[in-house]
Order: sequence, then C-alpha cells, then structure tokens
Amino acid sequence: MARIETDPNYSSPTFSRATAGTDLFKKEDVQGLAAAVSTHDHSTGKGLVLAASAIPSGLITSAMIANSTIATVDIAADAVSQRLTSKGLNASPTTTSATYVDLDGNGSSNQLRVDLNTVGGDLLVWAAAVFSATTTSIMSLAFMLDGAAEVGDMNAHIPSASFQINMSTVWLFTGVAAGSHNIRTRWRTNAGTATATSTNRQLLVVELKR
Repeated sequence: MARIETDPNYSSPTFSRATAGTDLFKKEDVQGLAAAVSTHDHSTGKGLVLAASAIPSGLITSAMIANSTIATVDIAADAVSQRLTSKGLNASPTTTSATYVDLDGNGSSNQLRVDLNTVGGDLLVWAAAVFSATTTSIMSLAFMLDGAAEVGDMNAHIPSASFQINMSTVWLFTGVAAGSHNIRTRWRTNAGTATATSTNRQLLVVELKR
C-alpha cells in the first residue's frame, strides 16, 4: 500500500490518490481531484508555482499589469534612455573661422562629439563651454547631426578682449531613425581669435526611448 491521502502540493482543497497498482481506489480520489482542478490557478496550495521561465512569451500584456506597479529597479539599464558625454580634450583650442567648425573634445577625431546607436526616436542634446576672444566679437555655438546643417544656434556677445563668457545651448532632435548616429558640437566667431578656455566644455546627449 502506498496511497497518498494528502497531496503535498494541494492544500485547498487537497485530494488523495493511489500510487501503486495494488493500492485501494476510493471514489473520493476522483471527487477531490475534480474539486482541486476546478479551482486550480498555480497559486500556493493549488499546485506547483510557475517559474517565470515557464510563462510563454507574449502571454502577459500591458492590460494585465496594474498601473504604477513597475519599479525602477525592474527596468533594465538603458531600456528607457541612454546618456553619453564628451568633454574637452586639449587645453584652450582656438578658431578664427566665421563659419562653423568642430569644437575640440575627447570624442571621435578629437571632436566634442558623441557617437551612438539608437532605437529610433528623440535625442536631447546640451552643450556648455567657456569662451574668450582677442577682440569684441560674437561667439556662436551649435550642433550637427550626421553632417547635416547646424541647428540649435546660440549667439553670445564678447564685449572686449580676454573677456570670458559661459555659454550653453540645447536642442531636441525628433524622429531620429534607428541606427548609428553622431552629434558634433560646432563653433564660430565673427571677429578676431576665439578661445575655448582650458578644457571647460562638455556635450551631453540623451536618447529618449519612451
């Protein structure tokens, strides 16, 4: 005799069963099993709890997840956004260009530049630097995406030689296609020689995935 009178995985309700061919068969075996199956949902006391790996892909939908229940710790790194930076590389680079040229940084080709792969969507871009000039002039700062025309132009007046200004600009690139992209920081001056003071400059790019 090897009957089980109380199933180890079912307590609400439990059921009995035979485990050997010579075991006594009782009508309650079937009745208890029917009651257990009727309320079966894999919760504690109603069978073995399913592991996460046992749930078929796509079975759990958004409608099944209560609002405001997914915690930050449950979201994979870079799943919602990714952030990349480039900083000043060489001390005090200069330019006399009246048209936009690349600003020095620690990105590709010594540019104040970020290279990234995107899932497609929006890129929030911000840059800041400290500038001076050899004469009264207008400094300009802008962004270039994948070699296209500059956007996000910000202009600042330098009132006299050696006068330092803190300058920043921000831009939102929308509808950027999925794939590989680069964003470069560009600068120009309308007079004299402009200097990006020391290495005090930085580019920040944030991909907003959701």
